[in-house]
Amino acid sequence: MCEDDFSRLSGNEILGSLNTYLSESDCPVRALPYESEEDMRFVYCLSAVKYILELKGFISLSPLDTQQIIKYIYSCKTYDEGFSWIPFGESHAGLSYCALSSLILLGDDLSFDKERYIETIVRK
Repeated sequence: MCEDDFSRLSGNEILGSLNTYLSESDCPVRALPYESEEDMRFVYCLSAVKYILELKGFISLSPLDTQQIIKYIYSCKTYDEGFSWIPFGESHAGLSYCALSSLILLGDDLSFDKERYIETIVRK
């Protein structure tokens, strides 16, 4: 467990920085603050940072649209219950891990067939 109390950090600066990674396109999170790659890996990174900071009680990142991010993740779900890097793509084990982890970190109820998800990931 992280023992740092985060007292050296500025909540407003972190929130401002994270907001620059939000995108107006279909994928709500991008790799860089300007036009760049957008996919599930970056959704996971943002979800993890948000979760850690909120867990430590350091900052509430409520301006981040959690529901928009969750909607995007589900739009990347494939026929085999895995997740792709973008909507309508092919599922991939690593990206499926990023998607599942993001959903958990964002507090989603995981409304999909978890057994089939596991079978898909094992096959990948």
